[in-house]
Amino acid sequence: MPTDTTYLGRVHRQHVDATGVMDAQGAAAVLLDAWHCWLALAAPAAAGAGPRPDPDTLRLQRLAGPAPALCQTLRCRRVAGAAADRPDTLHLVLDGPAGAAWAGRLRCAGVGPADLDAAHPAADALGLPPVLGLRRMKAEHGDQAGHVNVQVFLDLVDDAVGVMGQDAAPGAGRQHIVQARMTLKSELFCGDVVSVHSGVRTSDPMGQDLVHAIVHQPSGRLACVVETRLAALSPAGQPAGQAAQPARPHQPLQDWPALPLARPLADPRAGPQPIATAIPTCLAVVDAWDADPAGWLQPRALVNLCSTGARQYLARIGLDAGRMAADAMTVAAVDYAIDIHQRPRLGCNLTLLSAPLAVSAKSIRFSHHLVDSQSGTVYATVEIVGVILDLRSHRSMAVPADVRSRLAPTPAAV
Repeated sequence: MPTDTTYLGRVHRQHVDATGVMDAQGAAAVLLDAWHCWLALAAPAAAGAGPRPDPDTLRLQRLAGPAPALCQTLRCRRVAGAAADRPDTLHLVLDGPAGAAWAGRLRCAGVGPADLDAAHPAADALGLPPVLGLRRMKAEHGDQAGHVNVQVFLDLVDDAVGVMGQDAAPGAGRQHIVQARMTLKSELFCGDVVSVHSGVRTSDPMGQDLVHAIVHQPSGRLACVVETRLAALSPAGQPAGQAAQPARPHQPLQDWPALPLARPLADPRAGPQPIATAIPTCLAVVDAWDADPAGWLQPRALVNLCSTGARQYLARIGLDAGRMAADAMTVAAVDYAIDIHQRPRLGCNLTLLSAPLAVSAKSIRFSHHLVDSQSGTVYATVEIVGVILDLRSHRSMAVPADVRSRLAPTPAAV
C-alpha cells in the first residue's frame, strides 16, 4: 500500500444516497475516518492515550471523477498542500474506481502533519501479504465491553476481497466467501485503527484460497487470521467455480510464512444436519441491511446471527447476561469455522439451531446450523470455540463447574 494512503476499503450503505452513489455526507464521513487513521499512523506514541481530536475545520470539494457507488473500491490519500497553508492542515483526496471524486482539507489546532513514509509498519518485513484495507473501529463495531465484534473481522475481510477483485479484474463477476476459518489472536477495541493484509495461497478451477491478517495499527500486533475459500455463486446461491479474476501481478500464488495454516478442528465435528436435540436460538429474515446489492446474505450478517444465537445458547447453559455482568466475565470466541453451503437471499426466513460439541476446563465448543424456516434447507454450518474471559484481567478463566456438568453428558453431534 502506498505510504500516502490513510483509508482503504469499499463504499458502505452509510456513505451513499438513495440512488446508491456516495454523497457529500458520506464523503465527509470517510475523510474524518481517514483523519483518525492518519493520526494513528503519524503519531504512534499517542496510541491508546485517550480520544483523538476531531478536526475543527473540514472543507469538502467535489472533483471531476464520478462519485463511487455502493461496494466499489474507495481509497483516501494524503496530498501536498500549498506553500502558504498553515502547518496544521491535512490535505486528502478521495479516489473511487474511476478517479479522484472528492478533496478534503482538515485542520486541528496543535496537530501538525507528519512524514507518513516512516509511519507505516514494515509489513513486508513481517512476511505479510499486501495491505488491502485500512479502517478505524467505531462504537457500532464493538460489544457492551468495547471489544470489536467478531462479525466485524469478517466484514473487513469481505471488503478486502472486494478490493482485490476490483483491482485484479474491474467489472468481472464477484467472488464470494464460501468457507472461512477465523482464529482470533488478540483483542481490538473501539477507536483502534486496523489494516487488512490479504494474499492468494492457492487457485484452482473451483475457486481460490486466500489468507488475511488483521493487524492493529500502529503497533503491528496481529489481532486475527482469517482463511477464506472464494467461489462464484450459481443462481441458487451455491458455490459454482471460479469467476474470471486472475491474481494481482504483484501477488503470486504462495504460502505466507508469517500466517501458517490453522490447526485442524478437534473432534467431534458438526454434522451436515443439526442433531435432534439442537435448540432454536435465533429467528430472522434477510432484510436489505443484511444483504449485498445482489440480494445475497452477507458474511458479516451470518456471523451476527451466530453471535445472537450464541448469547441465547449460553444463557440456556447457565451463562446468562446477569451472571456474566455480576461476575465481570464474558465468553470470547477464539476460533470460528464457517461453511456456507448455499447463500440465503433477500426475504428468506431463517432459523439458527445450536448444539454443544465439547467442553474442557477452559473452553466450550458448540455449533450452529442456519436453516430455511420453511423448507429446512441447511444454508450454513458454523463451529465455534469460546473461552471464558475475565473482564478485569482480560485473561481466560475456568469454565464454571455447573456449566461443565450441564454440557458433559450431552451427546456429541453426528
